[in-house]
Amino acid sequence: EHGILIKGGAVLQKAKDITTILFDKTGTLTFGKPVVTDVILFGGKKKEEEMFYWLMGSAESGSEHPLARAVVTKAKEETSQALEEPKDFEAIPGHGMICHVNDSRICIGNRRLMNVEDVILDQKVDDAAASLERKGKTVVFAAIDGKMAGVIAIADTIRPESPVVIKYLREQLKLDV
Repeated sequence: EHGILIKGGAVLQKAKDITTILFDKTGTLTFGKPVVTDVILFGGKKKEEEMFYWLMGSAESGSEHPLARAVVTKAKEETSQALEEPKDFEAIPGHGMICHVNDSRICIGNRRLMNVEDVILDQKVDDAAASLERKGKTVVFAAIDGKMAGVIAIADTIRPESPVVIKYLREQLKLDV
């Protein structure tokens, strides 16, 4: 009825000795769907913010990666202009992607990709990324025509009932959760 399978009475007898419960977080404690949580722009003005979202969303529309899908979803929320199909799209496994959108060369990925592409990550960029990473978020760097444009933080959001379940397990069962 509750989706729990117990194989024999011995298992129930051992259950009283449980001191730790481990969860597979993705899809259990979280929704299992990455979303953009933060975007920090560098050097741009407020009026350029929509263009940033449009360029990043258009670039990532060429990818099926879950992080790319999160960027596309956010871009569609933040811009009124239809996204454009990227040209010369190149996915670089474990690093990110490079393509052209509207005559701009777009590079989205990790620090290694930015280093390979000679995109400078100054102290301000590095500090912003480190702050987001300390919060458990995945950070991707976004460059336009070889210049750092922004960092995008992506995370799998926690289900609203998860803290309640964890609190219950801690308090009622006195478990190390």
